[in-house]
Amino acid sequence: MRKKISTLIAACIASIGFAQTGSIAIVSLPDQATAGETITIQLTYTSDVQVNVSAELFRTQESSVNCDYTTWQAATTADNKAPGTDVPVSISFTIPAATTPTASLTNRDYSFQFKLIAVTGGTEFGYNNNTQDNTIEILPSTTVIDNIDFVTTPAASIAKGGTLTFDFAYTLTETRNVKAGLAVYTTGGDFLRNAEVGGTEVAQYFSDEPATTTTPVQKTASISIPAGLATSNELAAGEVYKLGVSIFTTGWAYLSDKKVDITITNATDISLIENSGLSIIPQAQSIDIQTQSAISAITIVSAAGTTIQVPVSIEGTQATISSNGLAAGTYIVQVATKKGIVSGKIVK
Repeated sequence: MRKKISTLIAACIASIGFAQTGSIAIVSLPDQATAGETITIQLTYTSDVQVNVSAELFRTQESSVNCDYTTWQAATTADNKAPGTDVPVSISFTIPAATTPTASLTNRDYSFQFKLIAVTGGTEFGYNNNTQDNTIEILPSTTVIDNIDFVTTPAASIAKGGTLTFDFAYTLTETRNVKAGLAVYTTGGDFLRNAEVGGTEVAQYFSDEPATTTTPVQKTASISIPAGLATSNELAAGEVYKLGVSIFTTGWAYLSDKKVDITITNATDISLIENSGLSIIPQAQSIDIQTQSAISAITIVSAAGTTIQVPVSIEGTQATISSNGLAAGTYIVQVATKKGIVSGKIVK
């Protein structure tokens, strides 16, 4: 704990016909706290009106003690405090368990902003912020929470017949079910329905996953996109696809998730990827690929939806696929780039 003696005097702020003045001084604030921990902050305040005393936690700006007000973490208030001079007040503040530890930030810290809020009129005044005395180091949580997120960014677009492969990680408080899959949402983000074909969801399930420590467990999902699935263009107006990874209880009650937008196309819907510039040029023993963006991976899928393993050489925006091992038939070539996955059809 550390003792604070500095006081920040607020400027007079006009409100409902009269000026309000006040100040807040920090008496004690821990130097460190663990994510999920509840700490006690001791303050004194001076105010000429009845107030709520507010404590807000932010990340700081890079290489600064000043708050970055776009990174609000949490807030707590001590309500309905009487007017007075140097009135002591104690605030019990819980650091959110999911708060990123300070050590994982780049040239940033965490800092409290304290302020007075007039009970009548809601005027904010008496700020105490943006000093080294307001900072606090957040240590990694020792409490396991149900949390899930993507480790690798999934493709922004994929053609029907292709396979989505991506990594995600989770922490679990007890045995849980985990699911990775497609669903349909409104453009405003409201869930409508799971994506399915013939009663089968476009998803992969990880059932009865055991409880974890605070160290996330990483998994790889591989989801095949059926040929019978509606494309994004075929959805009703105001509907979009999202790819999500979710945590459920063993009884399939929803707990937590993370979602990203994704576009489902036909194999020939290359125009859905802006400026894809995809060229597929069959040669006698190979297939040459050219795009306008750097190529990260290429997948060959048969008409039956099976991924075909063939030698592929990638160099920047160009690639060569050996076609010697391909039987006669129609294939979909899926090319993963920074802009997403673009697809084209070849016939051998």
